[in-house]
Amino acid sequence: MVCYEPLIGSIFQCKNGYIVCQTCCKKINRRCPTCKCTIGVRNLVLEHIINSIQVRCPYAMNGCAEVFSFCDRQSHAKNCHHAPLSCPFESCSFDGCNAELFNHIKDAYVYTEACTGEYVNLAIKIGKQNCLFGDDCSIYLIVVKKQSSAFCISVLCISFLTDYKIKLYGNGNSKLSFSGNVPTIKEIVDAHALSSLDNNMLVPYTMYDVDTHHIDLQIRFI
Repeated sequence: MVCYEPLIGSIFQCKNGYIVCQTCCKKINRRCPTCKCTIGVRNLVLEHIINSIQVRCPYAMNGCAEVFSFCDRQSHAKNCHHAPLSCPFESCSFDGCNAELFNHIKDAYVYTEACTGEYVNLAIKIGKQNCLFGDDCSIYLIVVKKQSSAFCISVLCISFLTDYKIKLYGNGNSKLSFSGNVPTIKEIVDAHALSSLDNNMLVPYTMYDVDTHHIDLQIRFI
């Protein structure tokens, strides 16, 4: 056997029986590194055996009850709602499933309020961790970055459960708004790379309340 990774998909072999997956077969130009023979015959029996293997989700301990083909385990694990999520705050190394992360952030950080309707009015504190909690264990992290002439406000959804679209209003003013898809934590390669968020709204400094140190913001789900 040539491959160092689990065999999935098409499996090939040389005349002496050494097997290799389709990916590795291309890498070695269909030449067996063990016996130097040409690799060109598919091992359909082995493919059938591997495809018939049923496995449980690697996150079964977190509550996933899915059972699927061995060949589908990677694609499932990548999108499993029970996969661990990392806390997005740079000073924290917490990892946990969606519900655990929900409780962790709710207990450990300052948050604004719960969201149970189509919109919510927020008083965003500058320099604080601003979070909005949904009733489906989704968490919306409100990221505020200070720029030369305005505040840049972005929203990140910390959840595997679904995708969201929002519209932001500054001080409830329809003339100052931004609408778009909310990226989820699974779309961010580095959980702490909040600077990579590109859905944002610029809020001028004139809308910043110097007495209360906050910006009034309205989030609508569309």
